[in-house]
Amino acid sequence: MRLFRFLWLSIALCLLVVASPASAQKKSSRDIYKQDVAFALDALEKECGHFFKLKGIKWKAVRSEFTKSSKKVTTDEEHFMLLRRLLARVKDGHASVKLGAKNQDFRLSEEVMP
Repeated sequence: MRLFRFLWLSIALCLLVVASPASAQKKSSRDIYKQDVAFALDALEKECGHFFKLKGIKWKAVRSEFTKSSKKVTTDEEHFMLLRRLLARVKDGHASVKLGAKNQDFRLSEEVMP
């Protein structure tokens, strides 16, 4: 059951990357990135928080670090990489950040992903 919850979370995070509802287009990109990271932090805590202590993850510190980092994000590429770093902190090979159907044209530069 917990594995299925985590897989659901991975799928939900796939939808986050560079995807924003049409109504959010009025907001600045920076605001959208901050809200998206806040959503990811909340979802990870809700769905996977019971594993954090077992894995030695200091979630309050992780939340603080990524909330602060999200305020500096200015591009889709930086946003994608921040979400990847966040999932790496969960220490689970099942977690990933993937592009949603709307964002298949998004490409990371070779400097970031050779």
